[in-house]
Amino acid sequence: MSFGALVLVTALLGALAKWRLNLAISSANDVAAKRVVEVQVARAVMQTALQARWDLRGYALGAGDDYLLQGRKGLADLKEHLKAADELAEKFPDLSALRQGASEARASLALWESQIDRLESAHKNLATQEGIMDSAAKSFLQGSHDLTSSEEQRLSTEAEEKADAAKLNERMAKISLAQDIIDLGNAIRVNNFKAQNAKDVNAMQKALKGFATLENAFVHLESMLRVQADKDVLAKVRDAAEDYKSSMENVSSSITDILSLQEKIVDSSGVVVAKASGVMDGGMQGIDEAAVNVSSGLSLTNVILLVGVVIALVVGVLVAWLSTRAITLPIREGVNALASTASQISTTVAQLAANASEAAAAVAETTTVQEATRAAVQIAASSQQQLAGMEQVGRAMENIKQATSQNAEGARQLATAARSLQDVGARLKALVDSDHGAAPASAGR
Repeated sequence: MSFGALVLVTALLGALAKWRLNLAISSANDVAAKRVVEVQVARAVMQTALQARWDLRGYALGAGDDYLLQGRKGLADLKEHLKAADELAEKFPDLSALRQGASEARASLALWESQIDRLESAHKNLATQEGIMDSAAKSFLQGSHDLTSSEEQRLSTEAEEKADAAKLNERMAKISLAQDIIDLGNAIRVNNFKAQNAKDVNAMQKALKGFATLENAFVHLESMLRVQADKDVLAKVRDAAEDYKSSMENVSSSITDILSLQEKIVDSSGVVVAKASGVMDGGMQGIDEAAVNVSSGLSLTNVILLVGVVIALVVGVLVAWLSTRAITLPIREGVNALASTASQISTTVAQLAANASEAAAAVAETTTVQEATRAAVQIAASSQQQLAGMEQVGRAMENIKQATSQNAEGARQLATAARSLQDVGARLKALVDSDHGAAPASAGR
C-alpha cells in the first residue's frame, strides 16, 4: 500500500511538471509565431523608411534621378511591409499596437508620396530655369563681347586716322564700361553658381543685388552710344541680363520649395520611423515578458521535480523502514522466545539433574519396594518434564524457521519495490528531458 502511494504521488508530480512545461512551451511558441514576427516586420518598415528617406534626401540635394527611382522603390517596398503588418495584426487581434502603428504609418506614407511628387515637380522646374539661365548667360556674354569688339575696332580706326584725344578718350571709356558690364555679369554668375551648389537662398539673394549695379552700367553706356547698331546690341545684352535675373529668381523659389519639401519629407518619414520603432519596442518588451514567464515556468517545473524527488526519497525510506521492521520484528520475537525457551530448558535440565541425584540417593537409601516405587515415579515425572522442555525447544526452532522465511520474502518484496521505484524515476526523467528538448525547439520555430 505504501508503495502504491509512492507511485501515485510520483505520477501526480510528474503530471504537474508536464503541465507547467507545456505552458512554457506554449508561451515560447507564442513568442516565435507572434512577437518575433511583429518585431521583424516593424524592423523592416523602419529600415526601409530610413533608406527611402536617405535616397530622397540625395535627390533633393541634386544627386540625380537615380536616387528618386530608389526612393520610390523604397516606398513601394514600404507598402508591402505595411501590408504584412496588417495581415499579422489580423491574424493576432491582440497586436493592437501593430495595427494602430501600421494605420498611422500608412497615412504618413500617403502624405510622403504627395511630397515626393511636388519635389519632383520642383526639380523639373529648377532644371528648366537653369537651362534658361545658361542660354541667357551665353547671350549676355556674346552680346557684351560683340559690343566690346565693335568699340575696339572703331578705336583702332580712329587711332589710325589720328582722331582727337577727346574722341579717343570717349571710345576708350565705352570699351572700359562694356568690360565692366562683362565683369559684373561674370561676378553675378559665379555667385549664383556658389549659391546653387550650396542650396543657399540667402547667398542667391545677395547675388541678385548685383543686377542693380549692372543696370546702372547699362544706363551709363547707353547714354554714350551714338550708333544705333551698338544700341541694339546693348539692348540684347540688357534683355539677356534680365532673363538671367528672372531665371535666378525662379531658381531661388524652386530651391526654397525643395528645401521646404525636404523638411516635410523628413517629418513624414519620421512619423513612419517613430511608429515602427514604437512597435519594435513593444514587441521586444513582449518578448522579454514571455522570456520571464518561460523562465519562471521552467523554474517552477524544476521545483516540482525536486519536491517529487524529495517526497519519493522520504516515502521510499519510510517504505524501506516499515518493510525492514516487518521483517526483523518476527526474528526478534523468535530470538526472544528462543532465549526464554533456552532459559527454561536450562532450568529444567538443572532441575532434572537435581531430581535424578535425589532419586539416585533415594534409591540407594531405599530399603523397601514401596520406596523404590516412589523413586521410580519421581524419575518418570522428571523425564516427562525433560520431554516438555524438548518440545518447547522444537517450537522455538519452528518460530525461527518461520521468521527466516518471512525475512526472505520481505527482502524480495523490498527489492521489487526498489526496482519499481527506479523504473518510475527513469520514466519521469525521460519525460522531463524530452519536454526540455521540445521547448527550445518550439521557441526556435
